[in-house]
Parts: sequence; C-alpha cells; structure tokens
Amino acid sequence: MPSSIRYAGFYQPDLLRLLQQRKAALMPYHTETADGDPVNAQLVAEAFRGGVHNSLVDMGLSELNWATLRRRSSAVAVAASQGQRLSAAVPARIPVLARLSGLPTLPAVVVPAGSAWSSEGDGTNPPVVAEAAADITVDSVDLEVYWDAGAKTLHVGHRTLLFSGFAFSAAGYAVGLTFAPQFWTDAIRDSGAAGSWQSVSVGYQDGTEALTKAGTVQWSVPALFADAGSWWRRWAKTTVNGIEAYWVRLVGSGAGSGVTTPAGTPAQPWYVWFQALQGETVTDLLGTTDGSAWQKHRLKQSPLIEESILQVAFGDDLSWAEIDNPSLAGPAARVWWLVEDAQGYAIQTGDGVNGVVPPSGVAVEAEYRIGADVDGNVGVGTLVVNRSGTPRIAAVTNPAAGSGWEAAEGSTAASLARASVMRPALLRTNERAVTLEDHEVLAVSKFTTADGRSPFARAHAVQEGAGPRSVKLWLVGPESAVPAPGDLDEASLYFNGQRIGTQREGGVGFYNTTTVPAAFVRRELVITTTIEVLRDYAAGAKAAAEAALLAAIQPLSEAFGEWRWWPGQTYSSVGMKGILTTAVTGFFDFQSFVVNGVESPSLVLAAGELPTAVSVTVTVVRR
Repeated sequence: MPSSIRYAGFYQPDLLRLLQQRKAALMPYHTETADGDPVNAQLVAEAFRGGVHNSLVDMGLSELNWATLRRRSSAVAVAASQGQRLSAAVPARIPVLARLSGLPTLPAVVVPAGSAWSSEGDGTNPPVVAEAAADITVDSVDLEVYWDAGAKTLHVGHRTLLFSGFAFSAAGYAVGLTFAPQFWTDAIRDSGAAGSWQSVSVGYQDGTEALTKAGTVQWSVPALFADAGSWWRRWAKTTVNGIEAYWVRLVGSGAGSGVTTPAGTPAQPWYVWFQALQGETVTDLLGTTDGSAWQKHRLKQSPLIEESILQVAFGDDLSWAEIDNPSLAGPAARVWWLVEDAQGYAIQTGDGVNGVVPPSGVAVEAEYRIGADVDGNVGVGTLVVNRSGTPRIAAVTNPAAGSGWEAAEGSTAASLARASVMRPALLRTNERAVTLEDHEVLAVSKFTTADGRSPFARAHAVQEGAGPRSVKLWLVGPESAVPAPGDLDEASLYFNGQRIGTQREGGVGFYNTTTVPAAFVRRELVITTTIEVLRDYAAGAKAAAEAALLAAIQPLSEAFGEWRWWPGQTYSSVGMKGILTTAVTGFFDFQSFVVNGVESPSLVLAAGELPTAVSVTVTVVRR
C-alpha cells in the first residue's frame, strides 16, 4: 500500500476504514469483501499495527503530562525535568520489648544500633524489617532507690532495665505501714492515655512483710507474647528525685514510720525497651570513577529510604558532602547529590564548574538504608524475629503497633493523583508562601518536623479579617489524625520564622503575613439509611454501600471535589446518591437517609470542620 497514508491520530477502526477507501480508489477491480481474502487480511493487519503504534504514542504523550500520567516511573521523570524529586516511602517506627538472656561485663551495649528484627512474613506479605535506632547500654545493675518520707513512699527504679522485682535491705525498716505497689505508664505505652501511676496487679508478692525485714519484692511476669495489656508491657520511664528511670513505687498508708537508707538489686528476668526504625542498613561498592563530568553511580539495592544515605566514600576520602542544589557548588567543592530516574537512584558528581570531578580509578562506596516499601505500621506482637542474632536477646515482641509509615509518593493511584496536583503547584510556589494555595501546598508537600516526619496530609488556608494579613491554616494528619500541638508549633515556625520586634528572621511566609496553623475539628456523623437496589444486584450491595459511605465521609475523602473542600461543603442525600450510584451496582434510590437523627439533612460544615463517619448502617430493599 502507498506509504503516504499517515496513521497519527487514528485507531484501528478508523485506519481500516481509510485503507478500505484507498483500496476502492486504487483497486476498483477488487470487489471481494470476505475477511479471509489475502488483500482484505493485509488491510486488517496494517490497521491493527497502526492502531497499536498510535496507542503507544498516545500513552507515551500522556505520561509526559502531570494531568494524564498513570505510572510512578513517568512521574519520576516529569518531576526530574522540573528539578523535583518524588518523596520516597517514610519508614515506620516500631517500639520493641526484648527479654535479655543475661549481661556481659558491665558497662556494655546489650542492643547495638542497627541490630535488625522482623516480622515472620508469609507467601503474600513480605517480612517487615526494622533496626534498633540507637545503642542500648547497661552501665550497672544497681537500682535507683528513693524514700519519700513525707509521702511514706519507697521508689525503686533502673535507668535501663525493666525488672521483675528487687532484693530489699535497709539500715532501718518500716513499722506499722501497709504498702500498695504502683508503676508509671505514659501515652506511648498506654493507648494514648496521659501519664499516671497505676497499680501492679499481677502476682505481687512481698517477702519483706511490708518492708519490715530484708527480703525480696517480686511480681510475676507473663510470657513475652502473652496479654499485650499486661502492666509490665506498658511500663514507661518517668523522673523521680531528678532521675529518669523505670520506676515502681510502694505507697505506704497507716500511722507508722518508714525505712532509712534502703538498697537493693533488680530481680530477673530483665527486659529493655527500644525504638526500631523500619528498614535495614546496607553498604555497597557502587563502581569506579572514570574521570568524566556528571558521573552517576547507581545504588545497587532498593527501595531507598529517603535522606538515609549515611556516608559516601571516594576511595579513602570521606570528606565528600551531599548538596541539594549543585548549581550552588564551586569548581573545587567535593559534593554529590542524589538523582532518581525510571531505573532508580544514583549518586551524581560535578563537572568541574559546579562541583569537582573525582579523579579516575577511585572506588565509590555508599552506606544507606532500604526497605520501607511495604506497610510498616505492623500490628501488636508481629516483630518477633531476631534477624541479626543479637546474642544478649532471648526473645522480642512489639507490644504497640508500628506508626508513621507512608507509601512512596506516586506509588498508589490516590498518591499519584495527589502528586499530579501538588507537584506543579510546588514548582509554582518556589518554596515561598504568598498565596493561600501556597500555604496549602507547602504544608502538605514540603514541611517536615525536626524528626523527619511529614505530619500533614491535607490543608486548607483562609484569610482572616481586615488589617495585618493573617492566614488560618487548617490541617489534617495522615490517616485522618488530628495534628499534635507540637507539630502545629513547628509548622508555625516554618511559615513565620522568628520575629524580633517588627522584623522577621527566617520562615517561608510573605513578610507581612502571619500564618496560624490549627488542627481541624471533627464533625461526627451517625448515618442510617435504607437503599433500593435492583433485585438482580442485591447480593453484596449492603457491604459495598457501607464501605463507600465510610470512605466518602472522612477527613481525607476526595469524594467531593478532589483536593478542594471545606468550609461550606454540603453533605446531603443528594451528594451521597452520587457516591452510591458509582459504587453500588444496581443502586436505584434512597428510601430514607438519616444523619444524627435527622431525615435527609443538608449539613454545611463550619470553618475548620470536616466530617467523620462514626457509624454507617445500610439496609437494602430489593426493587
């Protein structure tokens, strides 16, 4: 066929029709219409080939545009072309409780930083690996002991070890008192409750007969993997008499007198708490320098945990430093920077103008962390494998769930959709908050806390009142959490900097603007509804409808206008009908729609409010 036929812009049906028209004009004598005819078969093949070609072209073009791309690798390339880098996964933090098998000569490190632990994993879910974030050192087995004569209370603690009792002796003993044992628990160990002294209620035995003689005070410790609510698994440090330790106290009552100069040693078994950070540290030889400009040395293991490259060595030279913007580096600066493309991450060096060119033949070695691609917010009791075989640890568990994990930017459909909105906006802001939208973009996409977290998943900025410009910035945390006061304080410093008189030092906000970060307010909704569903589709309709409504009515929902919402957003049966029409096959209409006891309400959110579905109950009627 003539090569002048151009395929661009057409798919197979269009191409086949054009080819058939051309054949009729050039080969009027060929009147056969059967598909099996050799000429007709050739036309079909040509049309198919052209359709595939144009589909690939369209796909490629769509993957060059934030608004249409569908793959993270494409988003990485588009971001790189704009001088940006998508965020890698944020690792979870997992509290770990370990039982010691004994102690070496003290002082000693019983859990070295970098010791690895993991869940068991299965055929579907890979194991979650985490490392001890810092050394756990035991200096001695001596207990801290403090007798509060005014309160008639004996405090016994250890700076590092959780223990199951103590041997008691004293120069003088208590007389006429009874003692109630208590321990300290705080928000980290006790499901968000405020710190407090609570009773020890498990197997308490007092061999000192209320501290009237030398003996052993003991409490039973259940198996490590037993009840997660056991008091000793919620034991936390507090400060008593100026010393931070794991304290228990015996609170005296009665008219008698107390002990003097008490002393003791901790009873075994001993335990230590430590914080584990998801991921593992690896060291790799990345290659050898070749003396050229703009050299790249690829990291060999993945997925990289962002900002976790601990060291890059060029031969024996450890003086090379990471830099974010190579254009700011001089020709003699020993600097490298991280780049990402569709093949992964690489270390790049300069060209002799921006950054020195490393000499040829030098080995490049990097130490970095990998492994936060899977969800690290593991449940209680799942981190049980001593992956490094740390010798002083007999067994481990995590009495509290992991927290803080976030998927890599663009790795899910929702995250990619969010990036397609936020990344162009971030490029426009140039990391300065001038407009209201700038505040929203920077709070969600750029701001991080001092410990490296991204604490906000959604933001909404409004300008308040007349006079000096004030921006109220309503914020939502990941997983629809209410932001912590400390995170709001750090966000205020990020936008406003420090004010010295009428002058501002630092901050990304405009000079005449004061930004006031605030936690969003939950508007709790209880929904009861009866829906009509076509008879043939009633099976599964209840579960689908409840899931759709629960997903739509929560602080991070995109159901009502993508990333623009509140205040003034209306939640009504009309809006919910649109949700169910999409989510529930065969949905016909509501028979009733009751929110917080009101039939078919039209709820308008106030400033700072976002809806949270406390419960959704759906009754299905077959139509």
